[in-house]
Order: sequence, then structure tokens, then C-alpha cells
Amino acid sequence: MVVCTISAANHLPKVACLMQSLSETQPQHKSILCLVERDRSAMVGLKKCSSRVVLASEIGIPNFDSFLFRHRLYEACRAVKAQFLLYAMDEYPEEQSFVFLDPDSFVYSRFEELESIFPKTGILLTPHHLHDEESYDGIQDLMMRTMMCGTYNSGFVGVRRSGLGLDFLQWWNRKLQILCYADSSRGVYCDQKWLDMAFSFFDISILREPGYNVGNWNVSRRCLTRLHGSGGYLVNGKPLRFFHFSMIDSRRDMYYLNKYIEDDNPVFEMRNMYLRNVGAFDVDGLSQAPWTYDYFLSGEHINFEVRNAYRNQPRLVERCPNPYGQSNSSLSSESVYLQGKYRKERSLARVRSVFRSWRQSVRDQMSSPPDANEST
Repeated sequence: MVVCTISAANHLPKVACLMQSLSETQPQHKSILCLVERDRSAMVGLKKCSSRVVLASEIGIPNFDSFLFRHRLYEACRAVKAQFLLYAMDEYPEEQSFVFLDPDSFVYSRFEELESIFPKTGILLTPHHLHDEESYDGIQDLMMRTMMCGTYNSGFVGVRRSGLGLDFLQWWNRKLQILCYADSSRGVYCDQKWLDMAFSFFDISILREPGYNVGNWNVSRRCLTRLHGSGGYLVNGKPLRFFHFSMIDSRRDMYYLNKYIEDDNPVFEMRNMYLRNVGAFDVDGLSQAPWTYDYFLSGEHINFEVRNAYRNQPRLVERCPNPYGQSNSSLSSESVYLQGKYRKERSLARVRSVFRSWRQSVRDQMSSPPDANEST
């Protein structure tokens, strides 16, 4: 099995924790990291991260700079996901099973269920919820945000080398190349909501083991207890495989933890231990590292308005295929020019359409025979 993850420099301490937890619980599996930065310099201080590293620009995305410029950091790390899994399949031809894990996951025990399930399936996903929420607050806080963001958590995706697995990744990749934004007005949430639609086209298996993908969105219905003597944990009586520490940087996770679980729940000690582990890998403030793709090659910071214009104007993409070599002012000027040109073209097209309609009506009148009832 190959475990894949994606990160920018600021999440590398979390990647190091994830890789350490993997090496301790399943050392037989390989791991590979896709680093969404211009170079590998951020890896220098992270000596304990034994994972293989590949840059996002090296995994085979066509017109990479133009593609990446359209995305903010968290969107970019998701937009390359399917292509990265396809790349991993090419790089490890001897391996049959591939798992993606978000970098803010921590593994607590061996993935025994996956080892038995993978030979029987081509695609494996986990839903955010395995148990219903019945209270008003539970529905509002936990289930409604899942409905907005997607039923299945893209922080865990399992794919087996097969025709089905390849077809799914290629389909998903085509969608992410076009539309992988956090944009509720378009009904999309990065890579994740596409998974809901994937069920219409592919025979996908659902992993309903409670020990997988535990997070703040479902901890209200996942009863965690300490497994005395081993240092591990149980979830609803079954071994905890991995916990997804989503929202931990902003502390927004604490809203859900404080509201839905008791103070003596093991999740709080797990969270504190995870933060200590991440802190130990946070060399020279790596977690605060700026994203290299947030800047033009000149060093000028990219305004979101410019990035947004670039993603929404195909003509701007055509005219400026190397956007990082531009500037905010040059791209803004080009965008304004193209918008004006587009408005003029639309106005001229409307005039032409009206003229064609009028000309055709005149021709119809001239070619139609006179009414038999009309007197001559």
C-alpha cells in the first residue's frame, strides 16, 4: 500500500507527524508527499520526515502555472489530488493499493480493515457521518455543513489499481482541472462535492468502520475510550485507526468539541498530544511560512481580485499563459481591457442579430404570395 498526502510548507510539521504515526503503526507501507511549493527548500529542516517528496509542478499537470494561479492555497492542494494519485500509480507499478490522507490526520493503529477490503473493491470512501443527528443543534452544526461541503470526506480516499480505479481518478481529475474552488455560489467545495456525483458513474464502496476518519464533525456520535495497557483508543468499541484534526489551527474545532463531548473525553488529551508533536516538528516557525505561489516572480503579493479575475476569464488565461511573470497592475489592466472588448463584442452581436432578424422578415414578406382575398 502507498499512502499519499499533499501539503504546502506551512503544514509540513503536520506531515511529519502523520508520517511518523504511519511508520510506527504500519511500517510495511510506502508513503509519498506532494509539496505544493516552487521548490523543496522547506524540507531542509524536516529531517525526520522519511517520505518521498515530489513537487506539484512535477506530477504532469499541463500548463501548470496557469492552472495553479487560479487557486488559493487550500484549493490548490485539493485541485492536484487526483493527478497526484495517478502519478503515484505510475511511480509505484508494483503496488496495488493507494490511500490518500489529509496531512492533518494522525494514525493510531494498523489499517487492518483496508488490507482485507482493498482486494474486493476499486474505490473506497468514508462518509462524514455514520450515525444520524436528531437534535436541532446537531443537525444545524454538524449535518448542515456536511450537506454544504459534501457527504464523503475527501481527506481519505482509497483506490485500487484497476480499470474502475483508473477511470474514477481520470474522471475526478478532469473535474478538478476545471472547477476546484470553495465557491458556494457555484455549488462546489473544492474536490469534495464531486465525490457525491461520482456515485452516479462508478461502483464505489463505502467504508463504515467507526475507527476511520473521526473528526470534530462526527465526534458527538463516536464514543472514544482509552484502551488501557496499550496506549491506544477505541471508537464505539472498535480500534481507532486515525483521527482527522481539522480546524485545529484556527481552534474552530474546539467549538464542536466543547459543545458535543464531555470534559473527560480522550479527544482532548489526543488533541493536546497532537499539538505537542506538531510543535516539535515546527522548526524555525515553518508553520508560518508564506506560500511561494502567493507571489509573482517579482516578489509582489498576488491580490485575490486578480486571481479571481484570472479564474473567471478564459480569455485572460489565453492572453497571459504565464501569469506569475506578470503583476497585479498588468493583469488588472488586461482584465479590464478584455471585459470592455467583450461588452463591445456582445453589443455588436446583438445589433447584428436584430439586423439579421429584420432582413429575414423583409425577405419573407417579399417572397410570400399575395393574399387571394386582396383586390388588385
